[in-house]
Amino acid sequence: MDRVDFRFAAKFAAVFGLLYLLLCAARDTEGDRFLLEALALRPSAWVIAFVAGDLVQVSGTSLISPYARLNVLAGCDGRDALLLLFAAVGAAQASWRWKVVGAVLGALLVCVLNYSRITALYFALRFDRHTFDLLHGYLLPAVIVFSLAGFFMWWLRA
Repeated sequence: MDRVDFRFAAKFAAVFGLLYLLLCAARDTEGDRFLLEALALRPSAWVIAFVAGDLVQVSGTSLISPYARLNVLAGCDGRDALLLLFAAVGAAQASWRWKVVGAVLGALLVCVLNYSRITALYFALRFDRHTFDLLHGYLLPAVIVFSLAGFFMWWLRA
């Protein structure tokens, strides 16, 4: 590992560790619940209603309809993926202005990916419950990680 790689890895670990500590300190607070509802649940409920016409209610940390109930817990809200992206962008050798661009565009990508993931999980529960575990545990997390890695590689070279 050369010096550039080591510095990137050290910065990445430090930034991710700090952000993760801050996230853990904020878990199960009113602000945490507000962010979960405002940034994950309500937009996902809107997407589901728009796509399928299902009347979806947000109740606590759940999306509830006559057809399915999806509980979105800590760790399933996209914030962990956002922390990985912020740590990578923060550790990269780039100007602060370009880092802000990367963080903002990456955050938008995380939101879109997470809305898509929550929507797909809802439809898996509604139409084919057997695929839920595969999507939830393996496929969709991999899609998010590889999408963010691709975005990061594009951002580094742009």
